[in-house]
Amino acid sequence: SWLYGTIWALIIVVVIQGHTSGVNLMKANIVQVGFDLEDAARVSGSGWLGTYYKVWLPLMAPYLVLIGLLNFNTAAGTTASVVLLASRETNTLSLLILEWLMPLTARREEAAVVQIILGAITIVTLIAARRVGGRFGIRHTER
Repeated sequence: SWLYGTIWALIIVVVIQGHTSGVNLMKANIVQVGFDLEDAARVSGSGWLGTYYKVWLPLMAPYLVLIGLLNFNTAAGTTASVVLLASRETNTLSLLILEWLMPLTARREEAAVVQIILGAITIVTLIAARRVGGRFGIRHTER
């Protein structure tokens, strides 16, 4: 009962909810890359840490950005799992939109504005993550 209705319970639920898709995407990425590049780096004299930073991290950077964006998007619109744990003190934006869409309150315009702002935050985060992912991933130069 000490965790129920707190923001920490909501954070735990949202993180666990996005964890399963993230694990599956990372597993698919690691299987696609294979271990040949890692073996080549080890033969070339690179240690475990150097192999990780020079081989694995640049190859996984786009997937890490994708997983982060998917989890952010899921967390921004999560209503079904959050509604069971939220209280009046821990009202999220998705619950606020749901409350304003109820027939008794009939505040559809305000709900639409909050939804547009939430979408704008998601798009800005997407653009920022795209730039960050492009810096740390493999660079493709055109000639």
